[in-house]
Amino acid sequence: MNPASSQSSFTPRAVAIGLLATVVVAVGTQFAELWVHGTQVSQSTPPINSFFVWVVVVVLLNTVFAAIRRAWALRRGELLLIYSMLVVSGGVAGIGFTHFIPPLIAAPVYYGTPDQPWSGLLEPYIPTSPWFAPRDELVVRYLFEGMPPTWSVPWRPWVVPLLYWTILGVILAWLSICICVLLRRQWVEHEKLIFPLNYVPLAMTEPAQGALPTALHPFFRNRLMWAGFAVPTILHAFNSLHFYWPALPELKIREVALDGGLTTRPWSAARPLQLWFYPMAVGLSYLLSRDISFGLWAWYFVGKLEAVAGAAVGLTGGSNTGAWSDFPFLEEQSTGALLMLAVGSLWVARKHLALLLRQALGSAEADGNEALRPRVAVWGLLAGLALLAAWWQVAGMSVIATAGYYSLWLLMAIGLSRLVCEGGTVWIGTPLDPRELLRCAVGVPALSPRDWTIMGYAMPLTRDWRCLLMPNAMSALKLAESGELRPRGLVPAMMAGATVSIVVSFATIIALAYGTPGGGIGLSVWRYVNVCQLAFRDTGQSLLDRTGPVVLRIAFTLVGAGLMAILQLLRGRFLWWPLHPLGYPMASTFAMRNMWFSVLVAWAAKSLVLRYGGVPVYERSRPFFLGLILGDFFNIAFWLVVEAFTGVQDHFLYP
Repeated sequence: MNPASSQSSFTPRAVAIGLLATVVVAVGTQFAELWVHGTQVSQSTPPINSFFVWVVVVVLLNTVFAAIRRAWALRRGELLLIYSMLVVSGGVAGIGFTHFIPPLIAAPVYYGTPDQPWSGLLEPYIPTSPWFAPRDELVVRYLFEGMPPTWSVPWRPWVVPLLYWTILGVILAWLSICICVLLRRQWVEHEKLIFPLNYVPLAMTEPAQGALPTALHPFFRNRLMWAGFAVPTILHAFNSLHFYWPALPELKIREVALDGGLTTRPWSAARPLQLWFYPMAVGLSYLLSRDISFGLWAWYFVGKLEAVAGAAVGLTGGSNTGAWSDFPFLEEQSTGALLMLAVGSLWVARKHLALLLRQALGSAEADGNEALRPRVAVWGLLAGLALLAAWWQVAGMSVIATAGYYSLWLLMAIGLSRLVCEGGTVWIGTPLDPRELLRCAVGVPALSPRDWTIMGYAMPLTRDWRCLLMPNAMSALKLAESGELRPRGLVPAMMAGATVSIVVSFATIIALAYGTPGGGIGLSVWRYVNVCQLAFRDTGQSLLDRTGPVVLRIAFTLVGAGLMAILQLLRGRFLWWPLHPLGYPMASTFAMRNMWFSVLVAWAAKSLVLRYGGVPVYERSRPFFLGLILGDFFNIAFWLVVEAFTGVQDHFLYP
């Protein structure tokens, strides 16, 4: 590591620009996703909102600095620090945390009427303290419906509840970063995961050889990169203009049906089968090793074949509505595989984690190059877990329920982070959330009605895993390997970014909900009508049914975990093994439904390039695929800006 360059990254101007850019991301996300009703820019890894604002900093702001005085141009380490702050803050600005919380905590007051079946059943267990959620009926009503002209935004009833939930967000951010610090060396240095999402920011900030900092990096002077950039630019231009004026032609690249001939059993069990083409997914998958990219799309079709086999033997379809009607239980298999991916990753890292524990206890010499000292990371993780348990204990959930829920949540987060860091998946998800899996495993009577009710408030953490902070934090720690970014300054900067993003996002959401005609419902029916009641309806029905453990679903979850363990063992022992296990947890997710074709295209392209051109041609072709990634991210955000000025709504370029 270059000491001079690493120290120059954590500068007052870099932190200030990073925090200002975080505010822009937090405010802009609310207007883009709630007011414009456009592409949901927080729902990717890295978040499109953060990436777009960072590109503006790299290209425009740096140009201004360099034009005033060349030495003022931001150094590479400063740009990477700003990028790290933004990518960890982009997801929490959307449905990864802040979007669902105001309508969720206010929903029992607004929707808890006698005609709702769950209202009377859950009322004794719903927190009534004003520090947990506003209780004033008018305050809540105007959040959903908009306030009258004589009112001003009622900040006072919201300050304490949102501060309480902000504390939860900060605790989870701290836990995620501590886990990333503890696993960084294992994933980065020992296993050497490739972190494909980092290729673009590293390429964009790579300076010319021996040159002083300049605004225009060599990446932007590469013609092949611009050729790749042009592909999504043309596609999105055609389709956006078609959306505005339907008479213009469309280049259909999403939801192209391929299952028209699959109408009879057993082949109808493979439906739906659709083609979705995403340039960013093609670009990222091109950077993967071919065995990983092959495994990602091949496992998707293995799942389809399982469904066809189930229909062929009569387990599914027809009049079969019994316990086996959900065969092959792909959701349960994928969830079990994801949990085993996390467990396997921790098992492989056991020696490294044991060393960190000894360093934390002072019985071994600590490495000074980590973002946090081992003692801080280990004890910080334990302190964060204690604070997390205390937070939910105060809310009303028992320690046992909290431990069960968050053990699953943390394992899923680690598994999904592994998928991103090794597999470069833009979208991540798990079919079953921790609450559903816990309910299937132990049954409803195993925990109290209060536990299940309070657990429903954790829904914003798992409603959409695409906004997960942990993989972005791990990618940021990997960037420090470039030698331009000081690891020790990275954690405070990321924590500051996440905290500012949560606070500013909450404030903007409240202001928009009260100030918009039609209130929150006018902003988003999905958030303020559908999702905010979902947890209560689901919990109420569960308490009425009081079902015990669902043996078959848990059995197939264990099948998925066991098969994943075997696949990991085969992969470790036999390098020729064709099906990479990384694709198995993704097989039944919406992410692979949308990405399989793009991954297949990238796998085929890379196979042809390496076969007929070899590694040199692959290296020369890579800027084209980096251009696909940059162009897709940039154009999605660009058309949102256009729609903000034109008033066009409900135009989605992604997913």
